Amino acid sequence: MQLLLDWLKTQLPHTELTLHPLKGDASFRRYFRVVTPTETYVAVTSPPETENNEAFIKVSQAYLALGLCVPKVYAHDLQQGLLLLSDFGDEVLFQKLSPENSDTYYKKALIELGKIQTCSLDLPHFDAHFMGIELKNFEDWLLDKHLNIKFTPVTKKLIQKAFDLLLHSATQQPQCSIHRDYHSRNLMVLANNQIGILDFQDAMHGPITYDVVSLIRDCYIDWPPDSVRTWALFFHQEFLKSKLPSEEEFLRYLDLMGIQRHLKASFIFARKHHRDNVDHYLKDIPRTLNYVVNVSNNYTELKDFHNFIGEITQYLCCN
Repeated sequence: MQLLLDWLKTQLPHTELTLHPLKGDASFRRYFRVVTPTETYVAVTSPPETENNEAFIKVSQAYLALGLCVPKVYAHDLQQGLLLLSDFGDEVLFQKLSPENSDTYYKKALIELGKIQTCSLDLPHFDAHFMGIELKNFEDWLLDKHLNIKFTPVTKKLIQKAFDLLLHSATQQPQCSIHRDYHSRNLMVLANNQIGILDFQDAMHGPITYDVVSLIRDCYIDWPPDSVRTWALFFHQEFLKSKLPSEEEFLRYLDLMGIQRHLKASFIFARKHHRDNVDHYLKDIPRTLNYVVNVSNNYTELKDFHNFIGEITQYLCCN
């Protein structure tokens, strides 16, 4: 805290300032509102050994150039992991959503996502190797560490069969720039009713459906299937109508990509508990896995995996 305060005084000299802690996210970053007599900012302590601060700055600049509303980086100290950003206020999209306004806000967020997909930055690739690591972490952290599931040859086979299908679908669909954590808790509603975008430092080059399904099948809030389909087709119509894939292909890609992402999110929630002593994400695991259960039920090639995840989800909901 004192380190940050001393640094801020060098960035905002001759100015009285106070710091007020803000609620953070699932990372090791800590956020503070910096209040001066004329302006407010957000200061971040972001440990360089765990957080990709250089990528945050690079992606911020690229997104701003595309007309996206992202925090402006006023100052930074990469060695110490300190950042001074513009203040987007306190209106998190997650907290404002209701059945009455969800269609308006989700379409706004999908339009901004279309801009993200045009980003031409040279980014790391979200490829089969990277996804394979995430799926292995699902086995290690959720199934083994959290649920103490013992893998039989049959279990191993059905999991690998599902993983192979998910990886094939993800790598066969069109690829683009992806935010990689695009959901209602990382989006802000700004004073002009625009959508502000946060936590983009892990952006990569990957499947075109990744961020779409992350948004409309949110791990923290779920919506009726008809609404989800409407938003998916809205995105397809707005940005992909003259390109491949077709609507049918797009919806299949979206479904299978969602399964991969929800398996990934569920292991992260379990890992936060076991590794970082952060428990409040455990309550989100049943909802997250329930997406997997519902979607996999529509694909005969995932029948065994559907039954397997269904049993796990039922257990979690009852305990």
